[in-house]
Amino acid sequence: MALRAHSGRAYCPEENPMICTLPQNVGAAWLMVSLGAGPIYVALTQTPGSLPYFLFALPAGSAVDIFDRRELEEAHS
Repeated sequence: MALRAHSGRAYCPEENPMICTLPQNVGAAWLMVSLGAGPIYVALTQTPGSLPYFLFALPAGSAVDIFDRRELEEAHS
């Protein structure tokens, strides 16, 4: 629905934070390679950015399956 309005909001970092995150990850990996780092160090530069998604994805998926969405919304508000 937000992308129907062609006001450029899709390119705004507040609307789509991945536009800023992905180039930063590529730049960090590129810098590590240009500094002569090995493959393990290049991979370790990506780990801090993706580790929270990995750690919270399984518990969040389980919570969605276990609890009723309406109860979660009422508890949150």
